[in-house]
Amino acid sequence: MDALDFDIADNEISALVEWRNALGDANVSENVSEFSVDTSALKIQSRVVLRPQTSSQVADIVIIANRFKTPVYPVSTGRNWGYGSSLPPMRVTAIVDLSSMDQIIDFDSELGIATIEPGVTQAKLHDYLRRNRFQFLVPVTGAGPDCSILGNALERGFGLTPVSDHSAAILSLEAVLPNGSVYRSAFRRSEGAGMASPYRWGSGPNFDGMFAQSGMGIVLNVSIALARVPDRVGAFAFSLNSDDDLMRIIDPVREIMATTGGGIGGINLISRERVNAMLVGGKRVESAMAGQSDHSKLDYTSTIPGSWIGFGSLYGTELHYRATKTTLKRRLAPPVLKLRFFDQRRVAGLRWVDSLLVKLNLKNEYRALEQLKDSLNLLDGIPSRVALRLAYSRSGSPPRNGVLNPARDGCGLFWYSPIVPMRTEAVSKFVEMARRICKRHGFEAPVTLTCIEYRYVSATVPILFRPDDAEQVQRATDCYTDLLSSGGSNGFYPYRIGAQFMQSALDRNHPHWRLGASVKAALDPEMIISPGRYSRLEW
Repeated sequence: MDALDFDIADNEISALVEWRNALGDANVSENVSEFSVDTSALKIQSRVVLRPQTSSQVADIVIIANRFKTPVYPVSTGRNWGYGSSLPPMRVTAIVDLSSMDQIIDFDSELGIATIEPGVTQAKLHDYLRRNRFQFLVPVTGAGPDCSILGNALERGFGLTPVSDHSAAILSLEAVLPNGSVYRSAFRRSEGAGMASPYRWGSGPNFDGMFAQSGMGIVLNVSIALARVPDRVGAFAFSLNSDDDLMRIIDPVREIMATTGGGIGGINLISRERVNAMLVGGKRVESAMAGQSDHSKLDYTSTIPGSWIGFGSLYGTELHYRATKTTLKRRLAPPVLKLRFFDQRRVAGLRWVDSLLVKLNLKNEYRALEQLKDSLNLLDGIPSRVALRLAYSRSGSPPRNGVLNPARDGCGLFWYSPIVPMRTEAVSKFVEMARRICKRHGFEAPVTLTCIEYRYVSATVPILFRPDDAEQVQRATDCYTDLLSSGGSNGFYPYRIGAQFMQSALDRNHPHWRLGASVKAALDPEMIISPGRYSRLEW
């Protein structure tokens, strides 16, 4: 999209001149096309892209924006796929691209605390730890190696490594406030290396949390806690024949999560529809990389048994690891089928099977083995694109170089991501609701239930569609809106909301959102930073 497709106000022209003076011409671009695409048909226009190189330049951007009343929207790497990518919830003058600020400012190798800027990706932190032989795990996600660690933590992302709640891993931070001043956490005494505190709360009121999922400021860096590489890392998998069997294991899974401590990073309960979507996406990506544009001849049948697949992570000392396996075997009794345990050593011993499966033309089995290897890499803190292929199961044209970008590649994806209490009746009601509503709008319900602690389940339902088909876009939008409304009526509230649904999803009468709006108005009366982001514009 050309930034000149809409009228430019005089104040925007004046701000642009000042931003060029502050950042240099090379760091101000009127080509906003990269930041105008999403895994939807949403089109939000911006005037310019600003690429600060230092913290002081970020402050300059905000001060100038205030002077000329030109709102800005910061992104870390802009890969918030399925939730708006790099698009703001409303028109802004400038996208502030923080990806050039990619320094690992400090790493405390004794306490496992990394202080990182917004542009530090999963791949960059992994390379840094490996190069320096630091025995800690990267907090990886399924979004891929090129995604910001800071951005994911501020969005309250999670994974299956021992530090599974990435937002809770933030110990301290620095941020530019809407007036251009710098906020630091209570125990942060100065900017720079070696100052990260291992204690997140400080003394007095704690304000760090207000920078997550908000437009209260632009976060310059965070200090996050990393998990040490344990003696043993592995995975377990099982299958379930029916929804009834799924409900029979909710109580056992809750007890496993409550009693095994850090021995289990998390457990995914994955519907057959989700597994099939991931396999189809993988096949479409592989065929595109091989130069095949006709996907109609691909075999999309699945050999995955059962209605649900369970997949979890195991960590600990040798003794702890064995004890956790014993607990799993005892508690995951029937109706659980085919409980299996894997680690890198066992999979390495199966590598000779690869060529045999190909020779026997058992391609589905080969793909399943490859996916298992990639999944184990994630558990080892090694970034992977294995889960990213899901976005390509219904649309998109992956490039032959294999660098996947669902927004750029034309994938259609909305994430509906509610929190569900880990009680059998609640999970049953949620699964039934998701399937009924998705079917009503002509979609499957590829549900995954992620258990990272024993009180709740983080549920995800990807709505997959063609963004170039207006009829499909409307059905997908209606489906999400229906899920949001029905879920709210049942107490299933989303922990993340896409930019395109943000305003309609926030309850203007709820005290939580009213207080948020009051704090935003006090800190940012001109609505300069991320207007409309997790805050209603009108009250």
